[in-house]
Amino acid sequence: MVTPALQETLGSLSPAERLDVIDFLQRTLVPASDGLSEPQKETIRQRDAQMEVDPSIGLTWDELDSRMQHKWG
Repeated sequence: MVTPALQETLGSLSPAERLDVIDFLQRTLVPASDGLSEPQKETIRQRDAQMEVDPSIGLTWDELDSRMQHKWG
């Protein structure tokens, strides 16, 4: 329940502080699991490490967007 005192407190926060509160509340509602399996997490870690070594293997947003448009219209 949002009490009048809490409403007043939240209303006095800056926009950035309100976003922090929203982030906090969302994290308390979302299950701890990110839904990824360990093999998926390992693949992400490996690809991240590869990008650190050679950033040129990545795509720009425009390149990615172009490929997605070509593939899925």
